[in-house]
Amino acid sequence: QYRTALRDAIVSTKELVGTHGIYTFKPDDRYGSDQRGVVIVQITKGQWKFVL
Repeated sequence: QYRTALRDAIVSTKELVGTHGIYTFKPDDRYGSDQRGVVIVQITKGQWKFVL
């Protein structure tokens, strides 16, 4: 009962803002992140800049 309730509560989580992205959990996607949490940076001579 507890595990089922916990799973259902996690799967019902939508648009949770975290430190590494925005999470929306689904039964088939347990990680929950989407493209909004993806960034690419380029480091040149110790300096970095956003590429994507």
